[in-house]
Amino acid sequence: MEEVDNLDRTPRATPSAGGRPADAPEKGGEALACEDLTFRPRCLSIDLEVGRNDGRIRAFGAVRGDTGEGFSGGGTVSDLSMLDELAEGADFVLGHNLIAFDLPHLAAASPSLRLLR
Repeated sequence: MEEVDNLDRTPRATPSAGGRPADAPEKGGEALACEDLTFRPRCLSIDLEVGRNDGRIRAFGAVRGDTGEGFSGGGTVSDLSMLDELAEGADFVLGHNLIAFDLPHLAAASPSLRLLR
């Protein structure tokens, strides 16, 4: 049975009673658990929290998809520098409303960030 995610209309497998999709592959006669599947894109996922009145970065969180390494901080030069270091080697940056919101705020706070290129 498939259910459709209302946001992107992508069919998703519905888990069976055993907690895995009914059509999930099996390995050695046992169900292949999700943690056995490897998809670790070389990306940096970020989310900013910005002050409504002044537009300044108050806090952010970031995590690498390939290493699981993460960092959270504020809008200080030091924190943004550490965010830039975490982004080193990432193939792409992703986030909710990244282009219209996060990237312009990052560029205003620190235009020399390498992750903006």
